[in-house]
Amino acid sequence: MEISGLGKYAELAQTISASYQGEPVGFRPIMFCDTVPAILQGGEIWGLPKKYGRIGLDVNNATLTGTLHFDDVLVARATMGYRYEEGGVEEARKALATPGAALKIVPDIDGSPRILELVRLQYSGITVKSAWSGPTALDLYPHALAPLADLPVHEIVGSSHTVYGMELLPGAVLHDYLAG
Repeated sequence: MEISGLGKYAELAQTISASYQGEPVGFRPIMFCDTVPAILQGGEIWGLPKKYGRIGLDVNNATLTGTLHFDDVLVARATMGYRYEEGGVEEARKALATPGAALKIVPDIDGSPRILELVRLQYSGITVKSAWSGPTALDLYPHALAPLADLPVHEIVGSSHTVYGMELLPGAVLHDYLAG
């Protein structure tokens, strides 16, 4: 990613396909980022559940490999055929246009929630530069503080490697859990 004022950095999000009042959303229970300013900005403004992690994306011959290390422990590794099958640009644009949702939790001074909201994330100006699909394998490793492996993956139904540009719009509160 590259964002004005933050520069280049890497980010990884676990996204669960869901719906809110009939609208498809990508719920983000946990995210990882390799720069502290992006973690702070994403958490304070949108409530994104970001933690610091080391993210790798490398090409070795015909394989694209993505990794996530949390506290120097490998917690996720995915491999995919690199530029295996071109296409899917319209599918990629549609997936990127699906709004995101995150649970924004800001504690009060006593530790109880002061803000507890479901927040909607929306993107605009989506420009897909390239999209590729291919065979994929995924390994998730248990970690007490990076619980990606706690949500079991029964089947990989598809994967893509997409290069794109877009703008994150201001968020919107879908539901305020403390409003009563």
